[in-house]
Amino acid sequence: MSDIREGDRLYSGERVSSAFTYGKEYDGPRPIEEQIAEIAHIFALDPMHAQSYAQNLPKLPEGAEGWFAVPSVEAVTMKYPGRVTPLSKYYIALYDAFLKIKESRRFYDETKGDILSRNLRTSVRTKNALERIAQMQPGDILLIPAQLGMGHRGESVRCARESFVDSEFGLSAFHVVCILLTHPTLISQYIQLRIDCAGDEFSFGELEDFTYSPNFFFRLDSLRFHAELAGHVRAGYGSATGFVP
Repeated sequence: MSDIREGDRLYSGERVSSAFTYGKEYDGPRPIEEQIAEIAHIFALDPMHAQSYAQNLPKLPEGAEGWFAVPSVEAVTMKYPGRVTPLSKYYIALYDAFLKIKESRRFYDETKGDILSRNLRTSVRTKNALERIAQMQPGDILLIPAQLGMGHRGESVRCARESFVDSEFGLSAFHVVCILLTHPTLISQYIQLRIDCAGDEFSFGELEDFTYSPNFFFRLDSLRFHAELAGHVRAGYGSATGFVP
């Protein structure tokens, strides 16, 4: 197989050199047992299955920076009986995570109300990957090997998506905000890498034009959530991705 993927040829113009990094105080993933305990506490979830899986983790895939604990969307939305539909499930889980992050730090949603179930969806690739991971990891909390943007810094989201290795998929805004709950120093300064959520597809207003992708960044003393065109490329952005073990 050629070392140059089709996506690299298609979107080679959407990649620039970048020296941006994570927050200066961020020194990598916390021990996975600590992450599991904190996620279980924040979302009132059962950590038993995740703790068991953590005792014998597979080899970390090439390209991953470490293991990260995140809740399953299904577990988070169980607390909303009668209000969840297949279309709204992901949105409700994300909204719940937003409420949690607001309790822990200053947070501002720059989409100003456009972040609704009809405006946000998970990519097919990410859905399929999560289904495979959930089959291997029953329970409320999933352990995902991931990189948080450095692996695709300086690339547009669509450039990153087209250059994924076979086991790689984009992390959603829900995944990223949950990782920020357990790793608050990851985004804590203005001049640092912004994290693109390559697993999400977003549309502003009534346009039904899902060519945008959400991101998280720091400005004016607060963590912020916004969306940019998937073809947008700047040195200060990088797509967060997970890997199917």
